[in-house]
Amino acid sequence: MQMIGIIREAVIIKVFVSINIISIDLSPQLKLDSRLARWLLKLQGSQVAIEGINPRSLRLIIDLGYVTEPGTLVLYPKPDIPPGFVVLKYQPRELRLTFLPLEEAGEEPIEENDE
Repeated sequence: MQMIGIIREAVIIKVFVSINIISIDLSPQLKLDSRLARWLLKLQGSQVAIEGINPRSLRLIIDLGYVTEPGTLVLYPKPDIPPGFVVLKYQPRELRLTFLPLEEAGEEPIEENDE
């Protein structure tokens, strides 16, 4: 008698801490008042994929392209992960960030010479 078996890949859950938060598209006229911290990401995926993932490939992204003037805003980061995983939880769900004009941040804009 021939036996046929089914092998199923194990699915596991893992929490990654110290995940980078990356900001993109900030206006060259503005600067963040503080550094972005690192936070938490909880993923589900195959055991092989979870165990093989490089934690540096996981991050939370904040799109700052629509921030056009100084002030304080509450923004919502989004997970950016490789395909094949399910995001079960991430923190922070929101960030309160302050944006300053470049001059107030203690930096001078670079001027081009017309020589």
